[in-house]
Amino acid sequence: MTNGDVEQATMKKAPSLLDLQEKGNDTTLSFKDVRFEVGKKEKRKEILHGVSGQVCSGEVLAILGPSGAGKTCLIDLLTLEGKGGLYTGDVRLNGSPLTPELFTKYCSTVPQVDRLWAFLTVEETLMYTADLLLKATQEEKRRRVDAIINTVGLDGSRHTKCGNQFLKGLSGGQRRRLSLAVALVGSPSVLFLDEPTSGLDAAAAASIMGFLKELAKASNIAICCTIHQPSSAVFNGFDRIMLLSKGRVAYLGPAHKTESYFANIGYPVPHGDSIAEHMLNVVNAEFSDPKQVDEILNQFQQNDSGCNHTGPLGDVSSKGTSIIAQTMTLVRRHGLITYRDPSMYVGRMIMFLVACIFFAVIYIESRSRSQDQVFARMWLVLWFLGVPSSLGVVATYVYNEEFFAIKREVKNGLLSPYSYLLANLIIQIPFMILLSLFALAIPAYGMVKWYGPHFVQVVMMYALTLWSFEAAAQLFSITFDNPLMGMLTYMNLWFAGFLFCGIMVRESDVIWPFRAMSYITYLKWAIKNLVYLDFIDATWTGAVDDSSSPTGFSCNGSELCFGRTGKEVLSSMKATYSAIDSEDKLVENAMILLAIGCAYKLIYVILFVRKSKKAQLVYPIKM
Repeated sequence: MTNGDVEQATMKKAPSLLDLQEKGNDTTLSFKDVRFEVGKKEKRKEILHGVSGQVCSGEVLAILGPSGAGKTCLIDLLTLEGKGGLYTGDVRLNGSPLTPELFTKYCSTVPQVDRLWAFLTVEETLMYTADLLLKATQEEKRRRVDAIINTVGLDGSRHTKCGNQFLKGLSGGQRRRLSLAVALVGSPSVLFLDEPTSGLDAAAAASIMGFLKELAKASNIAICCTIHQPSSAVFNGFDRIMLLSKGRVAYLGPAHKTESYFANIGYPVPHGDSIAEHMLNVVNAEFSDPKQVDEILNQFQQNDSGCNHTGPLGDVSSKGTSIIAQTMTLVRRHGLITYRDPSMYVGRMIMFLVACIFFAVIYIESRSRSQDQVFARMWLVLWFLGVPSSLGVVATYVYNEEFFAIKREVKNGLLSPYSYLLANLIIQIPFMILLSLFALAIPAYGMVKWYGPHFVQVVMMYALTLWSFEAAAQLFSITFDNPLMGMLTYMNLWFAGFLFCGIMVRESDVIWPFRAMSYITYLKWAIKNLVYLDFIDATWTGAVDDSSSPTGFSCNGSELCFGRTGKEVLSSMKATYSAIDSEDKLVENAMILLAIGCAYKLIYVILFVRKSKKAQLVYPIKM
């Protein structure tokens, strides 16, 4: 027996979601004369041409059409998920204009691209979703999650990780079903699905559509989905059909009347063809006669008959938890993900340790605080800071992937963006300290003997530097949709900080406006403090007091002579390197570094909230 057979058998025997689901209030999602335009002036192009329709509770509306027909544009409009352009028309939920707040309360979406947490299992994914969304006891949440798992046929895979391109986990079809399961946790009044059968085999696709049809009737919810090329079995799962072509409606009505409709307008279904295949063929402007397509479009008469519910929507008092509760759930969830995902912190810990041990070996002679090792110890500080901080580019990629998953959860009402930001900060700070310990404990203090009494100050300053770089990585991760652009921007910032930190080139030798980079990047302020902390209280060999020397010390004729005390050494180095300072400016430098990091963090928070809550408004029709 295959895994699919086991799952199907389990689904039949175990309690179903339909057994627990309460019947909701009557709901109608209506849209009238909606249009979508891109471009401006002479380049303006209309993609949707006055499309109207509705989907009622208890039924499944399938939006069909050939490629380029406008299916994605229409589902984007209905889910307030525009990607540019101008949407106009009238979209209402039970007579009320559909707003982002109304959508979050009563609607849920299953996008075409599955955004799941790769290192969580099926059961963990749904339990965390229930913890975020439902005001119920753990027993009630568990019972609902078990019912959903059984209903979508994932009981045999409940302990399998979701997986991604790097981690083997669920199959494409199983991931599709899990995305649907996540959307069902909150009992939405309207459920939108973009290509719900993509990645599924014929039997699984027919089973999912049959379940959706049964769910719509049993729970009295409205389901709207786009389908690219449905089989006959999948087609039987639809109650109503909207057929689009060239941004216009070719048919809107009951699914069982489609065959007679096309026969009546002169396009009967040929023997042996399915109605779904025939419909898509006759309205495909790229492979059929354009005049024929226009004729079919012109013959369609809009009929608004059907449901028109304007009463109150379902009760959502049990949906949505407080920001504090969400934060605690997210700390548990992302703490587990962080533990399992090596790319975010664990992998960097190992890389920090390996890289810093490498540089400690290269500069092993600097263990002796002699005059000829003064510059070597300073350069070692630069390498210890510079190379690990460059690995923040990995975080840019990971945070980009994470943002789109969080954005979907915000849109579906699972959480507030503020709860995620707070949870992320709670997890981030201790890991910055752990990263610092991996970078410094063995290489810096165990191998090259940095000044031990300042261990805590050095670790905290190093952690602050890493946190500041992490804030920049987070900002660049969401500035661009493409993670590669964010990674390149991060590396540009890192290189600018490396170049203009006062070690590679003197600050006074850099012309404006490039000199400004030495003030707004991180490494300059971190190097000042770390060199100071390692040098200031240590004793340096090779130099002796000499009252006859202008400097007050000498080195028995040696050309390399910096001083016996840390203050003397730092003062001597400052003549060559502007980043070095013999004065105690630890607090000042740390505050400057913190201010720069907080500036990046603040911009990130503002941009994160705006982008995660962004909704494409549908503007009223201009009269």
